[in-house]
Amino acid sequence: MADQQQQPPKRVKDWVYRSTRRMVGKVTSFVCNNDGKQILLSPAFRGIESHIKLYADDIGPPGSILRKKHTTDADDGGCLPCLSWTDANPANVKSYALLCEDLDATYPDHMNHGIFYNIPPSRRNITVNDVEKQAGANNPRLTSTSWNFVTTHGNNSYLVPDPPANEATHRYVFTIISLDLAPLSFARPKKVTKKEFHKAIEGKVISWGQWIGSLGPSTDKNATVEGANGQASAGGTTAEQASASGEASTGQINIEGGVTTTAT
Repeated sequence: MADQQQQPPKRVKDWVYRSTRRMVGKVTSFVCNNDGKQILLSPAFRGIESHIKLYADDIGPPGSILRKKHTTDADDGGCLPCLSWTDANPANVKSYALLCEDLDATYPDHMNHGIFYNIPPSRRNITVNDVEKQAGANNPRLTSTSWNFVTTHGNNSYLVPDPPANEATHRYVFTIISLDLAPLSFARPKKVTKKEFHKAIEGKVISWGQWIGSLGPSTDKNATVEGANGQASAGGTTAEQASASGEASTGQINIEGGVTTTAT
């Protein structure tokens, strides 16, 4: 029997993968901008106002730098920020969904860092434990809390931020969405795509809220954010208004009416 080729250790493969990303990122960083692909610009959000305030309880106000523990530099590989929200219009909500998007991702399939749906309407917070894969599940797209998710790069439930060292600052946008539908189901639940999710929520969105964090080569990921927990304003801004002022990424971040925009 022929000798099988020995596979390199996972740490070696991870190093090669990250080194390749950094090299490619150095060349392509000037064109990496996905503002026009963000969830708020999909048909599902036309005319929908924001009435939800989303908080990152362990980080700070919108525009804050992600902590080391939320990145791949963490000893345990990193995790999702602790998120919570208040909903000014919860009466008809049957479920929530959460998305995390990297608006400055080098590769298209790296823009999606997490899509979770069928979150119970009674929930007002999300922790790292909520988004972990359910152990031994027949359906590999269930979290430990039996929420559904759309897989990210590497078949993960949540892709921990790891922007290449030579790129400009990345903007990570977390969007909480209230839906008048539960459960949100698909014909092929084990193979749901981001595009299919966007299509499925058309006509079902009640409201939304956002929080943005930043991370880049010059940021201090150990920085401490002082003051009260931050949130994206939810003052009745529509998705169209929210996205209208968005420009190409310059590494500068503003928050206007619960939206992520960039300074020019």
